[in-house]
Amino acid sequence: SSGINAEYGEECAGFDHAGNLLTSISDLTPADLEGISARLRSLSHLTSDTPDTSPLYTPSRDLEECDEVDGEPVLVHGYRLGEMAQSHLVELSPGCLLATHTDETFTISHNVDACVYGVARGNTVPWQHTRTCNALNTIQATKTQKKYIVSPGPEYTAIVEICRNVYLYRCDKGQNEGDLCVVSLGDDDSEVVGVAARPECLLLLTERSFFRIDI
Repeated sequence: SSGINAEYGEECAGFDHAGNLLTSISDLTPADLEGISARLRSLSHLTSDTPDTSPLYTPSRDLEECDEVDGEPVLVHGYRLGEMAQSHLVELSPGCLLATHTDETFTISHNVDACVYGVARGNTVPWQHTRTCNALNTIQATKTQKKYIVSPGPEYTAIVEICRNVYLYRCDKGQNEGDLCVVSLGDDDSEVVGVAARPECLLLLTERSFFRIDI
């Protein structure tokens, strides 16, 4: 297109409908103007008169395809052991159960994070939120070779792959960031067949070796 800058009174170069360089707006002919108008009409499908009123941010936009939960909803049942009767039933959807812990807590996915819930003794609700593991759900979702996710409690969470690698995640309560380190099992590339998490160490059994990883 071509025109004159009204604020500064300067002429602006442009092109006619045939692609020839114009040095002045006076060079435009009625045919040029018709050609420019036709070009603009051909681009009208790229614009819309309806404004986009969708919010700039929604929590679901943080989730990727690997974060989506498929299949049946995950249910957590609460039982009174003395009576052997169900006391509570909670659906975790759209989250999923990531790990259960030896300190009577469990971790579920929540958006990009993971939330830890513990037994709420003496309260009307069966469980209460105790801490949040920042970005843990995103971290575990990227580990496509993971086999186990275990945790003894607030000390750490371990993501154990089928073989060779272990990811240790730690996030202190009240902190906005967590620490992640990778532990390699060295030359042992056999499959991990068992794992046990303790506050002071992580025990792993492979097809060929037994490992103790001190925390």
